[in-house]
Amino acid sequence: MPPETLTLYQAHEQALDHLNAGHLSACETLCRAILESVPEHIPTLSMLASIAMQVTRHDQAAPLFRRILALEPNHPPSHLGLGLALESLEEPQEAITCFKRAIDLQPLFHEAQFALATLLLQLGQLDQAIITYQAAIQSRPENDAAHTNLGQALRMQGEPERAIEPLHEAQKLNPNDTTSLYLISLIENQRGEVETAKRSFQQLLAREQDTPCSTTPFESHLEEAVALQHFGRSGTLFLHSLFDSHPHITTTPGMALNNFFSPHIQQRFNLKPDHPQWRKKLAQTVTESYLFLLDPCSHPGPVHTDDHQRLGFDGMGEDRNRPLKVDRTLFVGHLQQLLNQCQEVEPRTLFKLIHMALDRTLGCEITPNKRIFHHSHNTQTTGFRRFLAQFPKARILTAMRHPVQSLESMLYNDMNTPAPNPPGGDWISAAYDEAATSLTAMWDHMLLPAHLLHPSVAVRLEDLKKHPREIMPKLAEWMGIADHEALYRSSFLGQTYWGPSSKLSPRIQGFDQSSVNRKVGALFSPNDAHIFETLFYPISVHYGYQAADENRFRQHLQEIRPLLDTPLDFETHWIKQVTQDQRRPESYPAYRVLHNSLKAVWKMLDKRHNWCGFPSWIKP
Repeated sequence: MPPETLTLYQAHEQALDHLNAGHLSACETLCRAILESVPEHIPTLSMLASIAMQVTRHDQAAPLFRRILALEPNHPPSHLGLGLALESLEEPQEAITCFKRAIDLQPLFHEAQFALATLLLQLGQLDQAIITYQAAIQSRPENDAAHTNLGQALRMQGEPERAIEPLHEAQKLNPNDTTSLYLISLIENQRGEVETAKRSFQQLLAREQDTPCSTTPFESHLEEAVALQHFGRSGTLFLHSLFDSHPHITTTPGMALNNFFSPHIQQRFNLKPDHPQWRKKLAQTVTESYLFLLDPCSHPGPVHTDDHQRLGFDGMGEDRNRPLKVDRTLFVGHLQQLLNQCQEVEPRTLFKLIHMALDRTLGCEITPNKRIFHHSHNTQTTGFRRFLAQFPKARILTAMRHPVQSLESMLYNDMNTPAPNPPGGDWISAAYDEAATSLTAMWDHMLLPAHLLHPSVAVRLEDLKKHPREIMPKLAEWMGIADHEALYRSSFLGQTYWGPSSKLSPRIQGFDQSSVNRKVGALFSPNDAHIFETLFYPISVHYGYQAADENRFRQHLQEIRPLLDTPLDFETHWIKQVTQDQRRPESYPAYRVLHNSLKAVWKMLDKRHNWCGFPSWIKP
């Protein structure tokens, strides 16, 4: 029935039917027709705003919610909706005001409480986030996500003992929640409860594991894998490049597949065998998703994880003028040929087939003793945990570097390189955000219980650069491959690799030692360096960067604690250098996140005296 022949009630009910059926376009059309006749019809405005939120048109949703509130100022759902839209539009303070107004009008409004608490957590306002999560749990105790996030907030505050209870409650409410179990395993390992941490992480991997296909002919292929991880800015791409041409290694350049096993990526490849021409469609979808794997100068593709031009893949070869490029047509053909031998594929098999197709495209032979070298890079992702679940024999290799030097190099690069598309257009805040989470990420990598369950070693970048003929044979033996001359050439796909762009070492290549010989001081003051040397003490001692002196360490720990309540020198200097309005570091949300992180690590070090579970060190 045409909209003009319907009553207002009938038109609204029909629009609601479209919305419930997922026919958003039809619903939107009908809603706009209704509003032409009745511009102030609040239920229709609400429906139109809901559609805008669902399709992430937040800039359209916000004015719709404002129209509703102009008509009905005391409408809690619209205050919540406006807050969510403003949060997505990078207006956090206005969003907080909206959430609080919704709660004032409806004190037990759980969705508003949860939204407010989550935004406060992101902004580093941990005290208020914790209080608000506790209120959200009181209004809806069965929300497992509220318990998980409360545990995360308490852990970020340096209170792991208090964090463990809500995390266990989240597990009771939702045994399939892997985030809470992951945090539990980290806290258990942080407290030195090694066996308990191992059991928790084993449970986590069991939940992340896919059921293997019984109809694939490739089950026995490429069973051995090595996952490469970074520790700050520690030369992972250089280390990776040494293995790229080894005859017993199959790999993809750079970090192209580091998020392959993430659920949101796998949704793109979840084609059922009853889909028409599913093999051809899957081969095309994989290729389109990872265009930058085949051609770094192409559009990055929908599952883009990093800029391959920034990583140096557009300037390969002796003259640095050759792009890394793979024949796309050949790759698609080889991948489809491999898929034609399968009745169905799950992520693990598809991951193998991508490596096999790339090897065939490059004219390399797939032999039974080949190993996958996976540059997963980051241990704090669901994708990495799912990789370990699919490859239970996987080994974990960490590229190590002097902790303070590694952190400084990473922060210097991030804080002096404007991001191309930062959230809200504010690259300064984006860079500050990266800096704020770096220390916690580096410590979480060392505390990962996976190191207790999988063979795990670390190679120091300093040793790799200065003693390659001593280190590489030992590393090859640990991986189960032969020593080979390819291990002493930095290359990808047979072309000389010059490394990623770097503000501190723009022309470094191969075994050049200038980066590891450089002293700390490009970003950190002596005072900053002292703080970070103290916070990294157990790691530095374990890997031979610092002599053990527990008494002196405890003295330094007490000395630095008051310094964590005020901006570090590098924060003040950097903000003053890059801003025109002379903002103080404290005015950035990332300031709170960084200093919460500093104090949480300090508390952990103050309470614990014995450390174990770090990856072993391959020494020269």
